[in-house]
Amino acid sequence: MAGSVAPERMLSRAQRELRDRILEELTESDGWGGIARATQNVRTGADASERDYVHGQGVAHGCHECGTSLATDVDQPWIGDHIPPWGLKDSVRTHFGLADHEDTWLVPSCQTCSTDQAAYVASLNATAPSALPAVGTLSARQREMLGVGDRWRDFQPTRATSGGVLPGQGEHVQTAGIAVGCHICGARVPCTRYIADHYPPTTLNTPVMLRLYKHLDIDFPAGAVLKPHCPKCSTAQGARLAMIARDALAMLSDLGINSARNPAVPAKFRDFPDYSATVGRSRARSKSPKEKRDRSRSRDYDRRKKGGGDDDLWD
Repeated sequence: MAGSVAPERMLSRAQRELRDRILEELTESDGWGGIARATQNVRTGADASERDYVHGQGVAHGCHECGTSLATDVDQPWIGDHIPPWGLKDSVRTHFGLADHEDTWLVPSCQTCSTDQAAYVASLNATAPSALPAVGTLSARQREMLGVGDRWRDFQPTRATSGGVLPGQGEHVQTAGIAVGCHICGARVPCTRYIADHYPPTTLNTPVMLRLYKHLDIDFPAGAVLKPHCPKCSTAQGARLAMIARDALAMLSDLGINSARNPAVPAKFRDFPDYSATVGRSRARSKSPKEKRDRSRSRDYDRRKKGGGDDDLWD
């Protein structure tokens, strides 16, 4: 059974707790009625066709973890949008009469508008100052993306203090988004695309983690499948997995298991009792610069330098 445990050894309390947290992440979705899709893209992420398939399953069956339907759920992560956009070049800000970083605010944006805004900002930054459009020629959507005018102030913004969004600021953005919607397009649902979620999670499916599973007697499932994930569940999962990975590395160190062993050496040879000692001896005997030069010389070079004959080559 995937993720099952064979109690072959006594584990400490910390080891049992970490094992339970890992097994919880490996538990299949209960009650989700969709069909997962097998994938070979474990490390690189889903391709376009896989993402489209998973999104279709999400539209039909919702998020595999919480059952949320994005079409009706406003309680998803809204994006904290900087107004004016934080990444605008100073010359572009000046051209449109926008404030500098000291007077930047955060308002809620849906995913679609946030993506479009990023593309628009990049195009303006790449445009020569003399070719920038006049403020009067901007569309209503472009004006909202840049923060030209004061309509965005109706969303009760919170002041931005950096290019990121701090926890307290993020909570304010979520509250405003749920209450008012996207400041650019007015959408009341922030997310329209499901995330292709790997099962088992990619963070847990690494060579170093597999070494730990052997010690914890975890039967790690082979292969990987994709299921639809809502952004809220995906964000929470990422935080949990980051903590598991941190604790796992600390436990590997406590167990004396080298997590940085040479991946080029087949695993069956790494487990030999004398492997570490052999590698240690080979690394310890480093060559001096003179030794390296001597090793690079040919036998013919040594013969000529010593003035010896051909027979000297075979002494």
